[in-house]
Amino acid sequence: MKLKQNKFFKTKQIASSIALVEQNGGKVTYKKADVTDQEELRQLITDVKEELGQIDGVIHAAGILEDKLFKHKEIASFERVYDTKVLPLEVIMDELGTELKLLVLFSSISSAFGNAGQCDYSSGNSAMDAAVTNFQTANPSLVIKSFNWGPWKGAGMVDAGLESEFRKKGISFIELDKGAEFFVKEIFHGKNSRVLAIAGEEENMANFIDAALITEKRSMVNV
Repeated sequence: MKLKQNKFFKTKQIASSIALVEQNGGKVTYKKADVTDQEELRQLITDVKEELGQIDGVIHAAGILEDKLFKHKEIASFERVYDTKVLPLEVIMDELGTELKLLVLFSSISSAFGNAGQCDYSSGNSAMDAAVTNFQTANPSLVIKSFNWGPWKGAGMVDAGLESEFRKKGISFIELDKGAEFFVKEIFHGKNSRVLAIAGEEENMANFIDAALITEKRSMVNV
């Protein structure tokens, strides 16, 4: 029942987003593809280019969660989560690397700071972050951004368990309108290709980052 409810909710979100774009004068064509099937994604890109002539911008926001501690994580599960981030990016780089004007990657704060039970999700997002430099070098005129998003309010993939963990760390949820405004400003005026985007009181954010850095140093010493 929960799966059906989530699917229905996402379908409504897609429909409302399309309607909003069209109300503001845009034109929307909605197409589906399994982004982890590289041949299917390549065909989609070919079809769109034949229909429209070229592709100027891509937002890669695909992602799934299958959280488990590393000792309980099965390789097939790891690959599903990791591949959803990395395989589409490989196709984008191969098929569109020299012609894109804008590339936006939706990464996560788990890439920057890690998160319990998310070794696969953190790894996939970190791989995307690392690819930014190579992509920029190959296409100097490209505007490329990898957003390390914190949790969103009313969107995203955060369940009740993750929400509780974030709140314990003093991290607030990004409100949709403020997050959208930040996104647009960063695309047009931001200077960095990798952007950390989290919400919360300044003191809480400073404490969260300091704690994460201390944990990282301890891990390096233990290794």
